[in-house]
Amino acid sequence: MQLVKDSWIHSIINHPKWAVSWCALLCCLGWQAATQLQVRQFPLIPSGMIRLVATYPGADAQLIQNSVTTVLQRAIGQADSFDYIQATTTDGGCQINAYLPLGADIDRAFPSVLAQVQSVKSSLPPDLNDPVLTRARVSPLALMYVAYVATEGSALNQSEIYQYLNLVIRPQLLTVPGVGEIN
Repeated sequence: MQLVKDSWIHSIINHPKWAVSWCALLCCLGWQAATQLQVRQFPLIPSGMIRLVATYPGADAQLIQNSVTTVLQRAIGQADSFDYIQATTTDGGCQINAYLPLGADIDRAFPSVLAQVQSVKSSLPPDLNDPVLTRARVSPLALMYVAYVATEGSALNQSEIYQYLNLVIRPQLLTVPGVGEIN
């Protein structure tokens, strides 16, 4: 196969300085493009989440939606900037998850959310249990799943096992650094 004398391949082979120059130019342009690529072009990766759980015993979902969820959602929305807020209302309670943007400090956002919730507490129904706020650093995968299984004929019944896990084991696990949530 014979190369045409005026082809660009022939000039690269005969002049390696041009080849090195073109490679350097392409590397510089690639580096510049990679450093200017904005974060919004990547998938949504929240850095933290603040969860509020409120229980209203005996109330139906519509009543909770109108008198609790909407009020708390607006209050949380007035706190530090969030990427998005999700709310779920069921009979007897609601759960609101507020997701912080990438790089936001959850430890600075938490007190402002707490202050906003406290400011609207007087407008909530009197029978509502105090809303519980928790913070969690969001990870796409859990590093560990732990289950407690009781064999048939064990010394504890199901209620006693639940109380033991909830009152003894859960508080101890929550003190371990890196533990985000225990269900």
